[in-house]
Amino acid sequence: MIHFDPELVRKVIEVAKDAADLRDVTKDLQQIKNAEAGILQFGDVVTARRLDAKLRKKYPVIDEMLDWANRMPPTLQTGPSNQTQLPQEVSNLQQDYYGIICHIALKKGLVQSIKQFIKSVD
Repeated sequence: MIHFDPELVRKVIEVAKDAADLRDVTKDLQQIKNAEAGILQFGDVVTARRLDAKLRKKYPVIDEMLDWANRMPPTLQTGPSNQTQLPQEVSNLQQDYYGIICHIALKKGLVQSIKQFIKSVD
């Protein structure tokens, strides 16, 4: 699992809301939330899979972020994990979401590299 600085994520979301040049990007973020809800409420994995494929083509930074995270050494986890097992499609959409957030952070100069966006990996 990849962990991000929650304060940086919040800041990026605020920047995206106010930026006219990111309206298309914010629509994509909302589509992710809608697709996640569709999976959890109705089991609609087909829409989620299509959206995931579309977003990975549109935002190459998603795969770059995942590649970078896979190369990072994992941090030691202390204590029990409170993670629940989500369907793979939800996990993929969450990766897309944070990949797009990383795209915004890079585009707006809030970070200079993907490495700065990732806090830790376990």
